[in-house]
Amino acid sequence: TLSVRPFQLGQVLENMEKVLKAAAASRARIETEIAPDLPAVLGDTTHLQQVILNLVINAMEAIDRRNGVIHISVARAHFTQEQMLGCVYRDLPAAGEYVVLTVRDNGKGIPADVLARIFEPFYTTKFTGRGLGLAAVLGIVHNHSGAISVQSAVGTGTVFEVRLPASRRLAESKSFRSSEEMPALEPLRILIAEDEDSLLTLAQRILERHGHTVFCASDGEAALALARQHGGQFDLVIADVLMPGMSGLELVVQLKQEFGALPVLLTSGHVPEQNEAAFAKADGFLPKPYHYKDLFKKIYDILHPKNT
Repeated sequence: TLSVRPFQLGQVLENMEKVLKAAAASRARIETEIAPDLPAVLGDTTHLQQVILNLVINAMEAIDRRNGVIHISVARAHFTQEQMLGCVYRDLPAAGEYVVLTVRDNGKGIPADVLARIFEPFYTTKFTGRGLGLAAVLGIVHNHSGAISVQSAVGTGTVFEVRLPASRRLAESKSFRSSEEMPALEPLRILIAEDEDSLLTLAQRILERHGHTVFCASDGEAALALARQHGGQFDLVIADVLMPGMSGLELVVQLKQEFGALPVLLTSGHVPEQNEAAFAKADGFLPKPYHYKDLFKKIYDILHPKNT
């Protein structure tokens, strides 16, 4: 559900900047540009954070060069209805003033046949690193009466542009803070199994920034080896369902056999359907893409189960 209020999209980006730069550090330089005197946007800050995060992760996945750059900007623009026709939208947006979020990368680019299907649910393509959460991004943009466009050239890079209607209402003076509504967690030892490097790095940085000790594995076998090496002395394991080799589902079964009470949280961009028994062994499931506040809440719920 949307928690709708007027807010400054530039402020949302500003509050995410440190985390985004830290997560991308090994792969790309992040540049931000926020225009002054932006009009407010009417919507849900948490959902718009998710849009920014997913677009940046996709840009990171597309960069395979040392001089990778991701440029994120927020500006204002006036569009005619004709100028909106090249976008993807649910209902044809009206002419008027918009707040525009642009995410530009100098990565591999997207072939035309892939570009045509880029917003389809579950359509991913590993070789370009694209597709993660873009259907979710589109859904959020549509729910905000906005539109999105993408332009790409193979070997040059890609530009995503999100256009959100400007609101005449003033943004609330209270800016968003990442600690808002976050459950308090004691410092934890957490093992993460995730085959997407950028997602692994992002989760690691966010958890470490909140005082947790994080151990990383890029597949199920490596995670199991770490668990054995440390005698299962972790407070939580976070595992992606789909990984090469040993899947997250197989990892859950093995961890429960060897370490019994060790809590396991599964994450996936695909809704769990098959192997319900393995999913039942897990202590929780978090669909991707997720906002980090949802991650902390899920961790809290797993480690502090309500008495029923």
